[in-house]
Amino acid sequence: MPLLYTPIQQSYRLPGPTFRLGEPAAGNRRIELDDERDEFLREKQLSGGLWRSTDDRLRLGTRVQTWLRNAVLRDQPSLAPANGSLDDLVANIQEDVVFMARDAGSVAASARAVYVNVSFPSGWCPQCVCGKRFLSIHAPVPNADQFNGHGRKNAADLLFQDDDLVRFVWSLTPDDRLDRRLCRRISDNRPLHESFETSWAGLRRLFLRVERQVISPIDQDIACFFIRIYRFAVADLPADVRERIRSSIVTMPPEVLRYKGIAEAAPQILALL
Repeated sequence: MPLLYTPIQQSYRLPGPTFRLGEPAAGNRRIELDDERDEFLREKQLSGGLWRSTDDRLRLGTRVQTWLRNAVLRDQPSLAPANGSLDDLVANIQEDVVFMARDAGSVAASARAVYVNVSFPSGWCPQCVCGKRFLSIHAPVPNADQFNGHGRKNAADLLFQDDDLVRFVWSLTPDDRLDRRLCRRISDNRPLHESFETSWAGLRRLFLRVERQVISPIDQDIACFFIRIYRFAVADLPADVRERIRSSIVTMPPEVLRYKGIAEAAPQILALL
């Protein structure tokens, strides 16, 4: 069974707390394995969620491939193929992977997403963020609580700290679909898979969706994001967790409710909690 991560604060704050890998609330592995792996891998094959930046100056390739293979070997030795590309390694684990890289001597906020292998985005478009800088990627996130201009730069600095860090993003959904991509580009030629709208009509079941982000520095200029999705039927959660979700929603700023896509459904959600 998936690990039960419930990073919900009684009073909602943005961003949520940051943990060091190994703390009880964060888990002790970058890469986790459970009995949902077959479903994740099937969905990855269908998604086609791989993009690379055209900027070759940042020297991904063999060095980063070796680092990722060693990371898989450390946490889940059975999942590391003897020979395989960077793409093969990501295709064999449940986590999505993003590599962020900056030019030597540049500030962390200038780091770009140079490799985006994401099949299970939570309300964003992987193709659109590829090649974008950290601050541009996070521009749609509301300017609330501590996630203001200075706070965003502090968040970027976490990319190149010495320790592996863990952060969580959570939301509520009316189904347990893994791929929740949403593309906000205006285009008549938008591929269908780029925009999966969420419908709250006739809401009967509610799911807690938790995104576990492990931030792993590779060196001073390249960092890895592991992104793992966990889904839990709210009806099956302990009463104290449901109460924290309710309290967090009640204290959530309106702009955050809209960003999470739950503003219109908030009354129905609270009734189900």
